[in-house]
Amino acid sequence: MVDGEVPVPRRRDLRRPQADDLPTTTGENGVVPETDEELTPAGGPRSTVETTTTDSGSILTVETITTATGSISTVETRHVPAEHRRRWITLTLAAVVLVVVVVTGGSWVFAKVRSAPAPEPLALTTPTSAPSNDPDVPLVLDGVWQVAEGSQAGYRVGETRDQSAQVVGRTEDVSGSVTITGTDLTATTVVVQTATITTDQASRDAFFRRALDTTTYPEARFVFTGSVDVAALSTATEPVAVEVPGTLTIRDTSLEVTASIQVQRTTDGLEAVGEIGIGLTELGITVPTGTFVTVDDLGSVEFRLDLTR
Repeated sequence: MVDGEVPVPRRRDLRRPQADDLPTTTGENGVVPETDEELTPAGGPRSTVETTTTDSGSILTVETITTATGSISTVETRHVPAEHRRRWITLTLAAVVLVVVVVTGGSWVFAKVRSAPAPEPLALTTPTSAPSNDPDVPLVLDGVWQVAEGSQAGYRVGETRDQSAQVVGRTEDVSGSVTITGTDLTATTVVVQTATITTDQASRDAFFRRALDTTTYPEARFVFTGSVDVAALSTATEPVAVEVPGTLTIRDTSLEVTASIQVQRTTDGLEAVGEIGIGLTELGITVPTGTFVTVDDLGSVEFRLDLTR
């Protein structure tokens, strides 16, 4: 340095270390090791990364590489747009609220979304007065009566959430026939397409279809063969009560049951309304029982049939 010259400090090299700057290590016989531990032996270069979020929302990443001769740091700053930060905050708050509601107030939520009042049980219509309903003009019962359009069938079962309620599913996809020989009921077949039964909630319908495996077993069927006296129908002006034993087949299970039926004459023929009591576990259905909802095991099959010849 020349006398009188102001010394200039040496500028520190802040560039990222290159491969030639860092010591290398080889294993035995000059083979480069494959594991991380062997590639970073004691005293060799080591890298650490720290990430923090600033008050302004930026993400700050600091990478420090340490070698035997010193350490070098590089800084990377990434700005997060305000709309992204607001989205993160909104999603986080929503998740927290959901957890709190499920843990502490789940029953309140179910109470707010519970079903509308269940439909009344299926009932006989009020037939229009006509000569065919005149007791002095007996109705000829003998013959095969077909289940006509407008007939309905389905189920009713109790459900408890914050309070007891009835769940009702119905369909008009019903077919079949009733045979009367003279004045005796001698045969009945009623077929219901179970996949078309619906309630007021799609989630219930999905559970029902899975429980009954409606893809594999699309039909529920009630079959009666025997003899039941129905002579009173030919001159009745009021509904006639009839008990009809038979076999109810749902899914792959057949049960011996009794249908309690009310039958009346109409201007077009006959109308029958009835129900069959049944237990869900008898059908091999696992009844839901939980914190928020419990379904009764005992339920009923309901039907209303318009019969014409």
